[in-house]
Formats: sequence, C-alpha cells, structure tokens
Amino acid sequence: MRWFHLVNLAQTALILAAVFGLVRAGSPGLIVVAVCLVVGLHFLPLARIFDVPGYWWTGALLILVAAAGATAYELGTGNETVRAVVGLPAAVALWSTALDVSRRG
Repeated sequence: MRWFHLVNLAQTALILAAVFGLVRAGSPGLIVVAVCLVVGLHFLPLARIFDVPGYWWTGALLILVAAAGATAYELGTGNETVRAVVGLPAAVALWSTALDVSRRG
C-alpha cells in the first residue's frame, strides 16, 4: 500500500505544480492537457502495483489523449476545443476502466 500512496502523492504534487506553472506562464488552456497526462502516467505504476493489466491501456490512452489535446492547443483551436478533445475521450477511458475493474471484481 505504501507504493500506492507514493504514486498518488506524486500525482497530486505534479498536478499542483502543473496548474501553478501553467497559470504563471499564461497558458491555462494547457491545464486539462497536463492533468490528463499526469493521470495517465500515474496508471502505469498502478498497473504493476495492483496487477491490473488494463491500467497499462488506460495510462497509454490518457497519454495519447493528452498529446492530442496539446496538438489541438498548438494549432490554436481554442480552449473549449482543447477541453473537448481531452475531456470526452478521457472520461470514456476512465469510465471504461472503472466498469472493467468492477466487473472483474
């Protein structure tokens, strides 16, 4: 359980650092991208800690979604579009993972 707590502590610290850093840099539109990336990265060690192979897929999908959001941001699509590009696929990935884990017990 110690590793689980360390992973979540690191996730929290990275998200806070990203939010403050991006606001300070004048790029608040990238916050949703950064949060998605950090959450995706946090699933990678959890896959091993809990021996849930599906977490590898969840992590990879969220990292890809974050990359798509960063690309949309760089293309100047606007913050609303970036939130849509990241938010909906991230929600689908996370809810699918929750359903899969709950189904398996």
